[in-house]
Parts: sequence; structure tokens; C-alpha cells
Amino acid sequence: SRKRRRQLNCSYRSVVVSCALVILYLLLMATNPRRLRASPCQVARDFQATLQRIQQQESTIAQLPKIIHHQWKDEKIPDKYKKWHEAWYRLYPDYTHMLWTDKSARQLIQQHYSWFLKVYDSYPYNIQRADAARYFYLHHYGGVHVDLDYEPLSSDIFNYLPTMQVGLVESPYKFSEETQNSFMSSPKGNPFWLDVFETLVQHKEERVLSATGPKLLDAAIQHSSHNVSILPCELFHRIPLGEHSISPMVTNVARELLGRFYPMKQCGDYEDDTCHYARHHNTASYVADSGWWDLLFHM
Repeated sequence: SRKRRRQLNCSYRSVVVSCALVILYLLLMATNPRRLRASPCQVARDFQATLQRIQQQESTIAQLPKIIHHQWKDEKIPDKYKKWHEAWYRLYPDYTHMLWTDKSARQLIQQHYSWFLKVYDSYPYNIQRADAARYFYLHHYGGVHVDLDYEPLSSDIFNYLPTMQVGLVESPYKFSEETQNSFMSSPKGNPFWLDVFETLVQHKEERVLSATGPKLLDAAIQHSSHNVSILPCELFHRIPLGEHSISPMVTNVARELLGRFYPMKQCGDYEDDTCHYARHHNTASYVADSGWWDLLFHM
């Protein structure tokens, strides 16, 4: 009967929809960003062994200056960053801490890298000047740059950083970039930064991430003859899953949902501090400057 056929069709659709949901669930679980590819502590041991081999191969031993660079538009650190910012001072009281502002960063460029000042001033977004300034003060002074939303979990992070090469933190967001500029280390005057400067000039007309951000660093690594150490995300940049109140909504969506469909690296449990030296809260403050449209559609 017609009623019977409608019931069968309805049951068939219900079965199809149920099967589709089960398959989708299994796919999501199979690509769960929380799943690990390797133990973070094993990654830490392997990385330490790599750093020791690099040091043994070098004829001279460079030093990583005990300088921690912080950066904000002025000297008034927003309340939401203060606890993480102050943690660096508390855990590293004998280190030199330098807070770079828009004013002091431009002064550095003007005094020591005046050839770049025209490009620096021409950037349409302030985040681009902030990005570029990091590379110049790491070249000029050496040390470590940490974003304000980076929280130190250890008082001996410097023991896990390369002394001979620039160190760039690995990005877990493989759909966008291989490295990030949120956490970087460098000996003073490392020649890799000269290649970065050249790439800055070549890419000055591109979108934010490619002109001065992580994609810029990826491009510089590709053409540079100088080696760079990639700081494993298992140790320095686990995905902050669950921090919904700290990050903007779109960032949360990208982490929690898109990460299951686009390439992302499973770097470890964000809340587990085992072999976890620094935690990036990834508040994405830069989007207030460059905007979500540029971030999402012009990466």
C-alpha cells in the first residue's frame, strides 16, 4: 500500500542518515587532533640528541644570549596577558627582558636597518610591522622572542634551544604553514636573518601571512643556505584544544573542527605538562588588526 511504501522510504532514509552520521563520527575520531603520533618525551630526547650532534659538527660555539624579547604596541600590557607575561620574569629573573613597543621597534629599524625603513612604514597593517620587527631585533641582539600569549612551563627552556642556529617553533596547523613566529630563538647576528630580510623585501606586496608572518619564514627557509632548527610542537606548541573562552570563535572552529579535515599535527595533550616547556594560548590578537577576511581567505 501507499502508506506502507512511505513507511519503508522513511525507514530507509533514517538508516541512510544514521549510517552517514556513524561514518562521519568514525572519521572525526580517526582524525582527532588529540591523538598522538609520538610520545612528547621521546620527541624531547630525539631533539636533544639532534642539538648535540649539531653542536659537535660546528667548529665554533655560538652563544644564545640570555635575553627574552616581549612585544606590544605600547608599555601597557593588557590584563589578559599579564599572568603569562609576568611568568617569564618570575621564572627567568636573571635574564634581560626587553619589551618592544611600536615606537622602540621603529627606532631600531631607523637606527640600524635604515635601508628597510621605507618598506617597514609602507605596510598597511601594524601586525606586519610587529612581525618584521621581531626578525630585526633577534638579528641585532639575539635571544628568544615570545608572544604575550606564550606561557613558560619550565625555568630551563634555554637548555632545550639550539645555540648554533635560529630556532623556529613548529606549527601544528599544517594546512597553513610549517613554522610560526610566535616563539623564536637566535644567536646574535645569525646570517639566516639576512635571508629573511631579503624575503621581506621580495614579499612586501603579498598578504599578511606571506608578507611578514609564518608563510614568510617558510619561504625564507626554502631559499636560505643557512640551517634552521625546528622546535617541535610537542614541546613548545601543542594545540590549545578546549580554551574556548580565551580565543576568538573562528580560531576555536579552526582548531576544533577544521583540524579534523585539514592537515594538522597531533602534538600532545595541551593540559599535560609532561615534556611540555611552553604553552601557546593562541589568542590571535593580530586579527583585530588585519581582520578575519585576510586571515581566512588570503592565507
